Amino acid sequence: MKSKINRFVKAGMFVAGTVLILSACSGNNAAKNTSSEPQNSLDVVKDKGELVIATTGDYRPFSYLGDDNQLTGYDVEWGKAIAKEMGVKAKFETGEFTGLIPGLTQGKFDVVMSSVHINEERKKSVDFSDAYALDGAVALVKKGAKSLSGPKDIKGLTVGVNSGSNWEKLVQSIGGYKEMKTYPGPNESIADLVNERIDVVVMGQAAAASYIKNSPDGNKIEISGSPLEQGEESIISVAIKKDSPELVDAINKAIDKLKKDGESDKLAQKYFGITFNK
Repeated sequence: MKSKINRFVKAGMFVAGTVLILSACSGNNAAKNTSSEPQNSLDVVKDKGELVIATTGDYRPFSYLGDDNQLTGYDVEWGKAIAKEMGVKAKFETGEFTGLIPGLTQGKFDVVMSSVHINEERKKSVDFSDAYALDGAVALVKKGAKSLSGPKDIKGLTVGVNSGSNWEKLVQSIGGYKEMKTYPGPNESIADLVNERIDVVVMGQAAAASYIKNSPDGNKIEISGSPLEQGEESIISVAIKKDSPELVDAINKAIDKLKKDGESDKLAQKYFGITFNK
């Protein structure tokens, strides 16, 4: 009889102990679940240890493939420098410009750095950092062709622009052209310009000057007239997914430090032969 009682007591103690252990585990999990909060964009970047940067890779001097077939350029060096200041590595993803902003809003990238100019339409879908470069629109023509006063002097002409760029919207706002053709990048539009399929390419001053200096076809084209400053739309910034204030702040702090350290001026001189005031 006594042995039976002992067995019942032991069995009861085992069950009670098991319940206590399970309760404790359940309590710990509950505590963890209630204390966990959704990560903000900066936390996600820090946890990954990398800042995923989208760029085109075909827009000299901002992002392009160098002689070693590695991605380089003004935006690429800025992206690496910003990531380093944030304590993470830069990881680059390339694609056509028209797909970069949509990809950012869908969470495919952390930021876009591809000579992205601020405009009202983009402000609706993404946030922007402080400026890390400035630009202005120019009219690029074939040498020996009719000279223009600048980008506004396109009446009756066939105009080439980068698809989805500020320059496309600028040409549309100017109007009066015979036809506007869009291209994935300047290599294609300038090839058509050299072969007289279009009359003029409207693009950024920095990219145009770099193309003339570095491209095999650079001696066949020239900037005609004066650059057109566009106010806020001349500002080049990092595009960041909406509602990411912590990430915007971290990137702005990195940009500010790189400006104060003189790294900004070094990169501007290296790629454009100028420095930016902002």
